[in-house]
Amino acid sequence: MAVPLDVDGQVSVVAEDGAEISLQANGSVIRIQMPSLWLSHRLLRKAGPRRLRERLVAQLHTGAVAADLEIQFTVAGWLVAELDTRSQGSVLARLLGLGPIKLHPLTILMSLFKKSQ
Repeated sequence: MAVPLDVDGQVSVVAEDGAEISLQANGSVIRIQMPSLWLSHRLLRKAGPRRLRERLVAQLHTGAVAADLEIQFTVAGWLVAELDTRSQGSVLARLLGLGPIKLHPLTILMSLFKKSQ
């Protein structure tokens, strides 16, 4: 059984192009907010080759399970992906090398148009 971790904090990072990436933690939820899907894509590509990205996501999932945390990824205000103790991913996530990350295809498409909710 996982030992619940309670995290609180906020960190903002400015990308090379001036876009702000925000990481907020409240209780057992960590939310990573990106201003655009294109920035998210660029950062994923910088994570290295597919095998390395798959290993990093697996380690992130292992850490989330051990600490009983949920990690939410939002783009332009839309929840596009989640990683938590129950995450198993989908065929699409595995095809993209994102393993157990739960993708939300509809909100991914919505974030392309930057219509904040």
